[in-house]
Parts: sequence; C-alpha cells; structure tokens
Amino acid sequence: MANDSKIKGSEENFRKYSNLGLNDNEKLLAFEKENEKLKNKKNLSKIKINTVNEMVDEMIKEVIKEELKKRNSNPKFCASY
Repeated sequence: MANDSKIKGSEENFRKYSNLGLNDNEKLLAFEKENEKLKNKKNLSKIKINTVNEMVDEMIKEVIKEELKKRNSNPKFCASY
C-alpha cells in the first residue's frame, strides 16, 4: 500500500511538473515569435533608413553639381575666387 501511494504521488508530481514545463515552453515559444517579429521590424526599419540616407546623399550630390554649374557659368562669381 505504501509503495502504491509513493508511485501514485510520483506520477502526480511528474504530471504536475511536466504540465508546468509545457506551459513555460508555450510561453517561451510565444516570446520567441514576438522577438522574431520585432527583429524583422528592426531590420525593415534599418533598410528604410538606409534607403532614405542614400536618397538624401544623391540629392545632396545633385545640389552640389547644380551649384558648381552655376558658379562655373557665372564669370563674375569665378573671378571672386
């Protein structure tokens, strides 16, 4: 009888802790999925920022080119240097 009681108690403890482990594992999986979503958003944001930076760089180059054209085509402006 005492042996049966110990076995039953052990089985109950095993089920209890197994269920706790499963619950924790489910929570961990949810956090991992959320973490992956956040990483993807971060990467997309970085890509967008890089794209905008490249566009701004190109715009600055164009403005500089236009300014140089103006300076080179204006003899008075060139003479002041």
